[in-house]
Amino acid sequence: MAKPHGSTDHSLRREEGERVTVTVKGVAIVLAVLAAVVGLAACGSSGGSSSSSPADSAATEGTATTPVNDELNGKDTIGAILPLTGSSAAVGKDLAQGMELAVARVNSEGGVLGKELEVLIEDTEGATTGAVQAARKLVTSNHVPLVIGEYLSADTIAAGKYLQSNGIVHINSGSSSAEIADIGPYSFSTIGLDTLTGAYAAETLWNAGVKKIAFLGANNTYGAEFAKVLAEKFPELGGEVVESILYTEGQSSYQSELNRLKESDAEMYVLATYGPDNGPIYKGAFQLGMNPEQFYGIYLSICIEGVEPQAIAGQQGQDLGYIGASGEQYVEEYEARFGEPPATPYSDFSYDAVMMAAAAINEAESTDPAAIQQALKEVGNDYEGASGTITFDSDNQREEVPFEILKVDDAGEMVPQPEFVKPEL
Repeated sequence: MAKPHGSTDHSLRREEGERVTVTVKGVAIVLAVLAAVVGLAACGSSGGSSSSSPADSAATEGTATTPVNDELNGKDTIGAILPLTGSSAAVGKDLAQGMELAVARVNSEGGVLGKELEVLIEDTEGATTGAVQAARKLVTSNHVPLVIGEYLSADTIAAGKYLQSNGIVHINSGSSSAEIADIGPYSFSTIGLDTLTGAYAAETLWNAGVKKIAFLGANNTYGAEFAKVLAEKFPELGGEVVESILYTEGQSSYQSELNRLKESDAEMYVLATYGPDNGPIYKGAFQLGMNPEQFYGIYLSICIEGVEPQAIAGQQGQDLGYIGASGEQYVEEYEARFGEPPATPYSDFSYDAVMMAAAAINEAESTDPAAIQQALKEVGNDYEGASGTITFDSDNQREEVPFEILKVDDAGEMVPQPEFVKPEL
């Protein structure tokens, strides 16, 4: 997504009644499922080797299998680009496992055009150049009509523009930068963009009675977009953004920025932080005696990653999640296949991307990119996915996306709650 978040050696398992096709070329993995496919997790930095990738990790003992569908004859291939190695590998793996579930479902229900669907995944290593190279390989060497990915927004935008220029359908399932809406008519998103996320935060806080907020985020596209959306949306509702701070990443201390927050008269501090910066930010806040209950995390799971529980207990925020009956069913299927719940809140978006791609190919009765693009616009009209109802707007972006409100307990775990409650400080 528009937020930043290594590689493990794994083995591939074949069982009676399953057929698995895995091609490792520059860490290109084909999810070919007539049965179990090998397993494969709201940004910033690609390549590969011929060794096993994190995509293989789901093929472990206890993994649920799907019977071979003997009605399918031949294969139709689409592509995906994901950070299977590098700093975002854990998320990339989860996104890939969502794709695996979808491929298994599609092929158990008749495949595409009477053929087996396979997803060929290229590893980007989480780098922009790698993302473009991966997309180019899928187009020029593998001749795919559609590519799903990436996760980091800069990578998604660069690869999306390449695909757009070549008339190849692109489905963004992991990035949230508002700039993705400008890629072009061949680019779609199953995940909501930051404009939706920021507006949800503004409305949630205002509806709970918060009148003044201060914002702290990274000085990059991710942080700047949220600062912009909050500066527009919160005043529209009647509130005031009394302080907006974009910090330089990689500092050992953020005392200056935190003092500015503390000295403002904000009722709530809205954070869009991530990665290694979380530690020093929350440590500094704890040392300053700032109450975690006064912090609201946009994408809470990212904001608190790697932080000691005592520094975040009581904090509230929003995040993507597996919400509603479809979301709960998805989690059950994921756990049945991989023996554990989804590692991130994002794999259902990649699942929906594969499912919608297959539906569009069947609707178009063709693998021609132009025909798929037109059919996908039709499929994306109240499509009931694992991530909720998906309707594309005029820019082929998701109109709405469900969020859930969470609170951090004393153990540092996020606990869903019915609604955000303004703390009495």
